[in-house]
Amino acid sequence: MAPLAWPRPVPHERLPYWLCQRLQNMDAEAQVHYESSFVGPHNSFLNLHFPTHTQHMVKPVPRLRAKPWPNNQERTSFDSYNQPVLNRREDDVPDFVVCKATGELHADRAFLIWELKRNDAKSAESALQTDRYEEWLRNYQDFVLHTTGASPMLWMALVEGDLVTIQQYEVISVSTPRLISTICGHILSDVIDFAIERMLATYP
Repeated sequence: MAPLAWPRPVPHERLPYWLCQRLQNMDAEAQVHYESSFVGPHNSFLNLHFPTHTQHMVKPVPRLRAKPWPNNQERTSFDSYNQPVLNRREDDVPDFVVCKATGELHADRAFLIWELKRNDAKSAESALQTDRYEEWLRNYQDFVLHTTGASPMLWMALVEGDLVTIQQYEVISVSTPRLISTICGHILSDVIDFAIERMLATYP
């Protein structure tokens, strides 16, 4: 068997060779039948980039609870980001959320949603799902801006096979529109590494 053609010999010092090989093999021709097959490798990928000892937490399949509407009559509670939220069963559940964590129960700072899809996933269904995640990010961004005065930078990644599309959401103030930029590349490429390095610089 011919050796695999890597984007570069060692994608990053945080990633062992076997994990690079596993991620490389999940390309469009691999015909991975189940989205769950992506979960283990990507859990390892995220935990190596965002380790516990730097106070990062990778949350698998977390609930993104909806915010209460004005004059809401439903029961509410507070999530781990200290947002008032509704108690419902139909919450959106992405594959991973990465946050900056503390020992407090309601002081996490989410900054990345990481969603996994097979290459042959229906584009309309994926778009509807990511639109809901984007709405949650926007509401969360507004919440942080109003409660702390900080202007958080947030990211959402859609992984399809071995390709990653990352959208970055930046807001300067309540009165200015969000700045949204998009990058796309192989999961082991320099462009994705650069995006992750920017996340780590923003949430060290």
